[in-house]
Amino acid sequence: ALHDRTGPDNAEVQRVRLDVQYRPLGLEDFGRRLCEPGTSLIHGDLWPRSVLVGDDGLFLIDWEFCHHGRPCQDVGHLLAHLWMLNHVHGIGEDPMMSFVNGYGHDEQPDGPDTVTHMAAEILTRSEGPFVRGYLYDGKPGLAGEAIARGRDLLVRHPRLPRDVQGAIGPGQ
Repeated sequence: ALHDRTGPDNAEVQRVRLDVQYRPLGLEDFGRRLCEPGTSLIHGDLWPRSVLVGDDGLFLIDWEFCHHGRPCQDVGHLLAHLWMLNHVHGIGEDPMMSFVNGYGHDEQPDGPDTVTHMAAEILTRSEGPFVRGYLYDGKPGLAGEAIARGRDLLVRHPRLPRDVQGAIGPGQ
């Protein structure tokens, strides 16, 4: 029952992400860590459509996936979607870098995990099960560029196991 819960629980969604997003990329250990409860309250599905801009500031909406997790998931998710939007629509000043510069991403202790989640989200949206109806649907050239970017992020990732690096190859 609702009153028996000690806080937001997103375990079922995290297990789906493990199966659909991380395991196919050889990132099962990473995905399992994200299935464990974290110490920060995170949005759980932070992307540009969850941010409303009004006269009084920014507002986050759609909190149905919020839970106690790791900030790397929210930050990596938002960075991936900002990068993809700029990649497909070329919206001028790079919104991803504007966010990174304002957020101070390099100072975060889970920065490498942020990059891993960002790469996994780009790959899932450009070649995985979530292509249909999103930015790369019907755009194989742009999808190929995004796939190369996502794989490049994984290959250059400092915590990535060597067997995963060999499985995906550099930038292919």
